Amino acid sequence: MRRPLHPARLVVPASAAVLAAGVPALAATMHGAKRASTDETCTTTHKGRTTKRVCTVRGPAGPRGPRGFEGPTGPRGERGATGAKGAKGATGAKGGTGPAGPAGPAGPAAGVAYGVVSPGSPPNMVGGQSANLALTGNPSTGIYCLTPSGGINPSAVPMVASVDAAYTGQGISPSVEVNSQHTQCPGAFEVLTYAGGAPSNAVGFDVVAP
Repeated sequence: MRRPLHPARLVVPASAAVLAAGVPALAATMHGAKRASTDETCTTTHKGRTTKRVCTVRGPAGPRGPRGFEGPTGPRGERGATGAKGAKGATGAKGGTGPAGPAGPAGPAAGVAYGVVSPGSPPNMVGGQSANLALTGNPSTGIYCLTPSGGINPSAVPMVASVDAAYTGQGISPSVEVNSQHTQCPGAFEVLTYAGGAPSNAVGFDVVAP
């Protein structure tokens, strides 16, 4: 059979009585606070016959802290795929005319030397059919030296020659040549004439130096 408690054992310290009396009120107050805030946190502890419940409510947020240091740059990413080719743009406006370029070097002389040579003693240029050209020598049989004028250079411009039947004897098989090396006529055009393959002064000819 359970023994009755001694009266002295039923004496509760005043602080404990106050706490016990305050617990329901505190619980009611905290219970109401819990309903008002979802940030309430409560803990319950038991010690002997005493139950202690403590509730805390999160306070307002504090001020924002200072900004932290910037972190190091991350590694470079891989190169992306090449995009699609864009559409061709519209043609731009025509630009203005550019400045004139410098003058080019002088070209060859525009003059033309030509003539008809009549053989004889001495040979001569046929008047009215010759220009910018003079017969300046007949150093030996079948060799004629022709000096041009009008800025024509015999060393830079070729001469063309052909037999002129009007001033050539009949039945002599004439022919004519041009010596571009000017062996017998330095500084002038040199023309060679032949009859039957031998040098001859009986062949008339026409020349032109463009």
